[in-house]
Amino acid sequence: LAIEDVLGTKITLDTVLKNLGSPEPTFTPLNYSLASANIEPIIVKLGLPLPQWHLFKEQPMQATGTLQGSLSEVEINTSATLKDMLFSYKGTLAQKEFFTFDGHGVLKSTNFSKIVNNLGAHWEKYKNTSALNCSGDLQGDTQNWTLRATQCILGTAKYTGDFSLQQKEGLSVISGKIKTTELDLANVLDIQSNKTGHEANILYADDFMAHPSFNRDLYRFDAYRRIAADIDLTADTVLLNGASLQNVSAHFKNDANRLYLDNLKFTYLQAPFSGNIQIDYTQQPKIKGKLQGENIKLSRIGGKIYTLSSESGQAQIDFISSAVSMEDFMKNLNGSVNFTVTDLKVNGWDFAAIEQDLQKRVYSKGVFQTVRDNLQRGQTDFASGQGKMLFQNGIWNFQDTTCQND
Repeated sequence: LAIEDVLGTKITLDTVLKNLGSPEPTFTPLNYSLASANIEPIIVKLGLPLPQWHLFKEQPMQATGTLQGSLSEVEINTSATLKDMLFSYKGTLAQKEFFTFDGHGVLKSTNFSKIVNNLGAHWEKYKNTSALNCSGDLQGDTQNWTLRATQCILGTAKYTGDFSLQQKEGLSVISGKIKTTELDLANVLDIQSNKTGHEANILYADDFMAHPSFNRDLYRFDAYRRIAADIDLTADTVLLNGASLQNVSAHFKNDANRLYLDNLKFTYLQAPFSGNIQIDYTQQPKIKGKLQGENIKLSRIGGKIYTLSSESGQAQIDFISSAVSMEDFMKNLNGSVNFTVTDLKVNGWDFAAIEQDLQKRVYSKGVFQTVRDNLQRGQTDFASGQGKMLFQNGIWNFQDTTCQND
């Protein structure tokens, strides 16, 4: 049987039909081929049992395969090629309340961002055109399904794990365990470009701390309002805005317009951190969290003249701020850091030179000049230091800070 043109689609069928007079005719096997300039209208017209993901949106498609069984249940082996995507499925397909499937699927694409946007994300700054190669064992129906023994490669990052997807009360409910070699948060955050505002802050020569320019791009969480998630995540590396976190693990949950990262653990600049973070995006997104860091090594933190360095330290961090953008986060940051450090070095202060001058000085003439000069150069070492740093709407203040020598 050959159908030359149905909505711009050509279909050929070759099969042997049996039990034509029965309520359940069978075919052994049915070989088919399909070529279409735009497959999505055919899917809609025929009412094919596919989730409404629009993966095939406005794309030509060629497909071949075999089916064997009856109208209620078939064994299927099919593959299809689109402009920038290839997928295949081998297993069963059955007609019940919903179409059910149980088999193995493969999805490959040369443009991952196009898949995500076709799924409905419409992320303005989504520029990841990396290739995707994903396979796994599929089981379930068009409303509720699981993907097991999953292996995906996105760019150079490898993802493995099991997860399920259910449709409940207008929500997509995702749960499972996922492990990856690298997670770039730009792939899972809706980041929109924002060019408004002042230019980069000027770094003044005499500033104690540098004036950095923070990213103004906006974080949007609208896509997460339609998702409920409960995922155990582990990642060798997590990337965001140039920062790299290592050995990351967390229990990720998204529910009722709130994102939770519980039991969070990661390593940053070789220092281990742990804690919990929550983002509330009910209205304007806000973030709060508690973190604890160990074996923190400071390396020339500060400005052009004054910097702090230490070999080891501990910190307890408690914060709340805006999650609209990185710039908003820093401007609206409130919280505190309780810290202790060892082998502290303050570059820009030379207390030893001031002390030596005072010990040998007979007259006071020139004292002011000596003190002023040595509070702008040199280095002072302390065996330890401790104190508290307060954040008040982006302004940092030190409290109860002491530095000691043996």
